[in-house]
Amino acid sequence: SKAIASALFLVVAFATPPADAPYGLAMRVALVLCAVGDLCLASESRRALAAGIAAFGLGHLGFCVAFVPVAHRDVALGLAGPLL
Repeated sequence: SKAIASALFLVVAFATPPADAPYGLAMRVALVLCAVGDLCLASESRRALAAGIAAFGLGHLGFCVAFVPVAHRDVALGLAGPLL
């Protein structure tokens, strides 16, 4: 069911026009990487597990790249301390 949900996220992401060029591209790349992570984690192989973790890590890095330019600096700094 996670693979289906990931596929639907990708359908929505690619069916709509991208928002801002860098933001939209980063979000799409992040969603694709997280979908790859979901597919890898469906396998029972250790290599697939490692690939899935790497894909999720890169996907979440992509989300950070997308959100940093549009984040409100005061909010981001206020959340940074508790998150660290």
